[in-house]
Amino acid sequence: MIQLICDSFAKIPDHCPNHYQNKISLADTLMTAYAMMHLYRVKGRIPCDTYMHTILDPLDPKVMREPFRQLFAEAQREIVSE
Repeated sequence: MIQLICDSFAKIPDHCPNHYQNKISLADTLMTAYAMMHLYRVKGRIPCDTYMHTILDPLDPKVMREPFRQLFAEAQREIVSE
């Protein structure tokens, strides 16, 4: 399921232009927010909470529907197969 979320987050267009060399990607920011303390598949640098707010607050919540729809569908399949 973690790979499913990671792949879904990677498809969301990054709304922040790359103004500097060490920019943390939107996908890594989303994975960090999702993981909180577990750091699931964060491939780059880890954003601090202030940076996460700066990047994630302007993000339209609608872009999160697909990743969570896929995760919910996967969870339903797991429950049915038990």
